[in-house]
This record gives sequence, C-alpha cells and structure tokens, in this order.
Amino acid sequence: MRSASASHGWGMVGRGAFLLIAGVGFPLGAASAAVASPSGPATVASSDQYPDPFPTFHGMTIPEATTSAAALGLRLETTMTVFPGRPARIYTQYPRPFTSPSQDFDGTVYVSVANGLLASGRSATEFRTTGGAAYCQVAGTWPVLTCWTPKSGRMVTVGAGDIAKPSMRFHRLAIGARPKGLRTVGYGASWVWRKADETGRRRIVLRCYSDRRALTCENDYRSGFRLARNGTYGSWAKTEV
Repeated sequence: MRSASASHGWGMVGRGAFLLIAGVGFPLGAASAAVASPSGPATVASSDQYPDPFPTFHGMTIPEATTSAAALGLRLETTMTVFPGRPARIYTQYPRPFTSPSQDFDGTVYVSVANGLLASGRSATEFRTTGGAAYCQVAGTWPVLTCWTPKSGRMVTVGAGDIAKPSMRFHRLAIGARPKGLRTVGYGASWVWRKADETGRRRIVLRCYSDRRALTCENDYRSGFRLARNGTYGSWAKTEV
C-alpha cells in the first residue's frame, strides 16, 4: 500500500514530472557525484553530464520534450493524468525546473501530461452520473481515479492503494468540462476498476456507487470520498473507516 501524494491530484500526480525545453538553450553546469576513494572516504567529483539548473519542459508535447531531454542526456518517464488545461501537454515535472541535480540523480525526469478532461474513447475508463452532475476518469497503470463536478469545478483524486484521504481542489478550468460520449452510471448502479495482483488475479481496486443523493467512491483500502448532488463533499482515510 502507499500513501497519497500531491501526485494524485493527479496526480500522481507527486511523482508525475514534466521536462519541457521550449526551444531555449540552457547552460550545462557541474553536477556533483559521490566517488569512492580507495584510500579513504568518498569524495565529491564534478560532472557536466546533466544540466544545472534543470530546464523547464512545461507546456511541451511528449515528442518535443523527449527530443530536448535526450539532447541533454536526460530520460523521460511519462504519466498521463486526468487534469484540465492544454491536452497532451506537460504540466508538471520532477526534479523541478531551475533546481540543481542531486548527487543520486540518475538522469530520469518524471513528467505528467494533462488529458484536458477530454473523452478518451475507452468506455471502461470513464463515466458520468445521471444528469452529468459528476464526471470521472481513471488514468495511469497504478491507477488513479479523478472525479469532478462541472458546476463547481471541484476535483477529487484517489489512487489504488492510497491510505490517506483523497486530494481535493477547485479548478476553474474544470467548470463546465463535460466530455461527450461517456457512459452513464445511473442511480443504484456501480462502476469498478480491476487490476491484476502479484498472482495474476484481477481484483477490484477502485469502486464507485451512484444514487440520487451522491456519488461515493473508494479504493481497495477503503479511502474514499462522497460528492453529493447538493454540492457538499466528504472524504475519509483508511484509518478512519
């Protein structure tokens, strides 16, 4: 199990990171690396293998960022997240831009890409409640579920295995976001997401139930939230259930 992080608000966001170099050159500096000395304790040697400070890749597409990162000797690890804004563009990265590489940095930059709250065309990964009061999408291999209310812009995220409370925020770009083509989970109906465990058995790791009063969702550790149709909100963590 794991604890929630800012990365779930996608998500995963936390670990999700984006490196974008919008056609701008950045100076290469001396990154520090620990080197073992046979005659004594580890010493610090300079290296210009990685850029210092890190460039920013915010706003770039994955092909653009991948090309730019490779030119600097960096690798990208990408996570698609449910997030408003420009679709298919990087919106966060780790390590953060304009910081210096740590001694244990291995050249991997973690980036998160927004889906723009657009329909994916994969009906199993997304749904809406009756009347479009709430919309939900799941993304990532972990996976992470994000639900939002187009009326208020409230966005809630919970990941499989999270033991802390789901993350919640209001986002102005989520107001009025009503992707078309999503199936409806009607009153009294449920939605589930399964993931294979270490034995290969597919078990339920995310579950939502809709009724006339609210949409209620929980993960496999029973951390969850409740989006009421009257606009109220509640959440809980595993330790509180």
